[in-house]
Parts: sequence; C-alpha cells; structure tokens
Amino acid sequence: MANEKYNTGNIRKDAETAREAEDKAREILSLAFPNTAFDSVHDDKELWHTGDIRMSGRGFTKYLDIKDDGVIYRTKNVFAENHKYYHSKPNKKEKGFMQLSNYDLLGILDDVEKNLYLIDFKGLKKIYENYPLRQSKLKDCNSYGNCVPLRVIRDKGLLAFQIKYSDKDSLSVVDVKKCC
Repeated sequence: MANEKYNTGNIRKDAETAREAEDKAREILSLAFPNTAFDSVHDDKELWHTGDIRMSGRGFTKYLDIKDDGVIYRTKNVFAENHKYYHSKPNKKEKGFMQLSNYDLLGILDDVEKNLYLIDFKGLKKIYENYPLRQSKLKDCNSYGNCVPLRVIRDKGLLAFQIKYSDKDSLSVVDVKKCC
C-alpha cells in the first residue's frame, strides 16, 4: 500500500516531500531531546547509507533515517523495503533500504496519528524477512517489502522511543515513551 504523498511520478517532488518530513522529524526530535544535536546529513554522499540525521550528545553519535509512512496508522505495520523495480528498468531488481543501509535507528513518521517511532534498525534487519512480503505500487516503481507488525517490534524490544506530537497551532511534543 503506497503512501500517496510519494506517488506523484515526479522524483524531485517526492524528494522534496521526503525532505519536509525529515525536517519535521528533526524538529520533533530536538523538542523531545533538547540536550542532543540532530544534524541533517541528507546531502552527504559518504553517509548516504547511514541515514538522514546524525544524533550526537554526551559521548555518542548515532545515525537515523526517517520514513514518512502514510499508512502505518491503519496497518500498524512497518514496511521494510526489500527490493524494487523501476518502470524505466523493469527487468533490473534494485535493492531496498533494508539491504542497502546501515542505520542505527529507523524513524517512522506517522503524520495521521502524530507519532514518531524510533526503531533499532540493526535488530529489525535480523527479523524482517520472517514477515509477509507485500508489493507497493507507485507511479515510478513497484516496491516490495516485508510488513513487520509494530506490536512485534515493540514486543521484541526494538522500539526505542515513541514520541507523540501535535502540530495543531505549532509543533510541540506531547509525550515521549522510552520503550526498551
């Protein structure tokens, strides 16, 4: 099931929408964790497979990637992208972010229920293939990913934080739950 915000067929527009979600997530994180720096590393090609945001604080640095998920509120699943086929190259299988990337944390932005989930990415990589593979049809590609229930992620101790936010008048953090 596709996130319709990214189903424009215009890769530049989709990238711009993704950048807006990353910026929003960075602002939410800064409000939730004021003693931690959250720097965008989106444009640093050397860090491309490590994430969009560098988190740094007292003696630690971690990298996280943000996924703006338009259906998690309904499915309660994390779409762990395994591979995809671009319509312009229908016979060439491209690796998805679960195979290509090495984030510390995966951030899932749920802009419907106003939650930002921070998931242990290395732990997710160990379990995601045990869950059903689904197809997400987009205008520029067909993406295939394993749908890992959020409940399982929480039960296995892979959900690090759930941050509830509001953007009614201005962006604010309502609640921060440390989950494991």
